[in-house]
Parts: sequence; C-alpha cells; structure tokens
Amino acid sequence: RGRGVWPGLTATPLFREHPVVVANPRLLAEHGGVAALPRLAARTRAADWPLVGAALGLPDTAPVLTFETRALAVQAAIAGIGATVVDRHLVADLLATGMLAEVAPDPPLDRAESHYFVALPEALRDRHVRAFRDWLVAEVG
Repeated sequence: RGRGVWPGLTATPLFREHPVVVANPRLLAEHGGVAALPRLAARTRAADWPLVGAALGLPDTAPVLTFETRALAVQAAIAGIGATVVDRHLVADLLATGMLAEVAPDPPLDRAESHYFVALPEALRDRHVRAFRDWLVAEVG
C-alpha cells in the first residue's frame, strides 16, 4: 500500500483506496445512522476517521476503541460493537453477504494511496510469480 514508487521494485497497481464507514446492519438501523455509533479505529490508520467523518459531515470525535489492525476493527464492527472505517474493496464480500452495511461519502473519497503487487524485477522472471501477480490483478479487476 502506498503511492507506487519504490526504487528497485516493480509495482503493479491492484486498486485505489475508497474508504467507507462500515457497521453491523442491525446496529446501524437501531441507532438511526452512523453518527450515534461508537467509533472503532485501527492504530495503523489514525487519519481514516477524520478524513471520512469530515466527508460525511460527522463531528470530529475520538474513537472509543482502537485496535491493532483494521481486520480486528472490522471484526468488532461485525460483532455490533461500533462502526469503523475501512477500504470498501477489503470488505466487499462482507457487504455483499449483509454482514456489514456501509455509509459512504458522496462523492466517494479517492485516496492517493493504492494497493500494489510489488516484486523485485528478477522475481518477475519466474513464471509462478508472474502467474500469481496476474491472478491477483484479475481477482481485484
């Protein structure tokens, strides 16, 4: 994840980040929206709530719980503890199955960072590495 410039490496873009707020659909309905829900955050992504919250017109309040990773924050959101911010691509399957509901800024936020497949140029000479890269590109496409 980054801006795609890593000296000595070949970076293949997979997808750009589009952060959204996600929560358990039942919790979201019971509280009448995301503004009343406890905020869950990931330690590694401290700027996510201020960015998305501002785009949604939410007051700038601190998260109630901060988890080590976004994956843990998402699991807490599924469990109905609160709402968290995550890239839509990373939870698309959970949104599709109804385990999570999203509240997305309109227009969508488009962060400068993207997710990449990154490899040493010599590693890409290996057909297995290329096949894996190509599979990833096809999966996120």
